[in-house]
Amino acid sequence: MESQLHQTDSTREAEAAAPARIAKRRRWGRDQPRELSPEAIERLWDDRAQTHVEVAGLCAARRIRLLAACGPVMRHFGFASPTVIATASVLVDPSSTTHLVEELALNGWVVDEAAGARLLPRTSVTLRHPSKTCLLNVYYLMPGSRADPEEAFDMLWERRVAVPVGEAMIPSLDRTLVVLLMALALSGQLPGSSRAVVGADAALVQLKGIFTPVEVDEVVTTAWTLHGTTALHGLLSAWDRTFEYVPLLPERYAVWRLKVDSADRVTRALLGIVEAPKGLRRTVARASLHHLDRFPGPLTVLRSMRIVVTAKSRLQDATPADPRGSGWAAADIPAA
Repeated sequence: MESQLHQTDSTREAEAAAPARIAKRRRWGRDQPRELSPEAIERLWDDRAQTHVEVAGLCAARRIRLLAACGPVMRHFGFASPTVIATASVLVDPSSTTHLVEELALNGWVVDEAAGARLLPRTSVTLRHPSKTCLLNVYYLMPGSRADPEEAFDMLWERRVAVPVGEAMIPSLDRTLVVLLMALALSGQLPGSSRAVVGADAALVQLKGIFTPVEVDEVVTTAWTLHGTTALHGLLSAWDRTFEYVPLLPERYAVWRLKVDSADRVTRALLGIVEAPKGLRRTVARASLHHLDRFPGPLTVLRSMRIVVTAKSRLQDATPADPRGSGWAAADIPAA
């Protein structure tokens, strides 16, 4: 595991040299494993890099704010993924998501309708291209973050760095944010990852060793700023940092997730419980009750539960191709 986490001269070789690595493609909410040959991994790596360059160029031409994540970005910072990543992942300005997906459709990308069984609307859209071996994940929410999506992206954009991919320079998440994504992947909390990596706790402890104390403080502070302490509890615990679970999610976040004009405290608390990792839901529920003014009555709880579980039903079309299915702005994406 140490060779996967510490900075290395060639993370491409680290991926290709692991015969037991599995590329996972999300299909109907399940991970469908495919063992890949070294040649296939090489092709996948090249396709991911080229996809990042093409999408970044498209966004620059259309004045869409976009940040690369995972893949070539992790390699730039000296990290190797704990698994072979079969997707190119980007984070887009929430207000421009529909615009970007429309532009991608004009360039041959097709929305993957394998949305899977989810209680809440998706926070990303997955696309495929006939000439690519990789999928493209477009996120409008930073994974693990429970902050206002627009304010959070503004912060991430201000912190962006330029990363070389091939002969191009593309805007990317910074090193601290990439570490947060790695922590989510190791603990099985990254969207599309259904199981934790073996030895995740020890790996998270090792991860701390490559940072200075000041850098560790920055990682922890960023997790707090993004209201991500619940999703990132594994990282914070492994680094012996005290933290609180997020008991009441910010209202702007709840509005985005539930497709409502406003969300009261009980609804926000219930949403936080639903979105917490399965093993933490009881703990988050107790923390939420502690922060409410009083124990809510049964009718209040039922009303809030109805708001949460019917988020999708408020949409005309819950498929990823409908911007209302992910809280996006602007007009509907034309059917393929």
